[in-house]
Parts: sequence; C-alpha cells; structure tokens
Amino acid sequence: MNEFEATGILVVLFALRCIMPVLLMFGVGYLMNRLVDRWRLEDEARREARQRTCPAYKHYGDRCWSARLTAEGALPAECVNCPIYSQAIQVA
Repeated sequence: MNEFEATGILVVLFALRCIMPVLLMFGVGYLMNRLVDRWRLEDEARREARQRTCPAYKHYGDRCWSARLTAEGALPAECVNCPIYSQAIQVA
C-alpha cells in the first residue's frame, strides 16, 4: 500500500466517523417527527370521536358534568381533563 492509498483510506474512515453519526441523528429526528405527527392525528381523531359520543356535546346548553351524570349515572375520570369542565370550574 502506498502513501496515496493510505491517505485515501484515512480520509474515508474519518468521513464515515464524522458524517455517519450526523446522518443517523437527522434520520432518527425525521422519523421521530413523523411519529409525533401520527400521534397528534390519532389524538385529534380520538378527541373528535369522544366529542360526538359525549352527552355534554349533545346537550350543549346543559353543564357537562350534569349531562354525564344524568346519562351515565357517574362522572368518568376523563371528564376532569375536558375543556368544558375545566372552563366551568375556573369560572366558579
């Protein structure tokens, strides 16, 4: 092996050592962003489905916890995170 080949191999190995982690980092970052977007879409779809089936959204004039208590007999734990319930608690 002559000096030119050895220099070329060192340059290639150095480039692999520096460039591959950067490419890997950008690749993982891109995939994570796609995964987060997918999770966000699933959350929005789940929220819309919950709004369609929630008695509080069907009986809009009534208080949400009152509608859930009347329809189901108990207030589910998921209602605590509902924006309608949170706004009503803040006003009171």
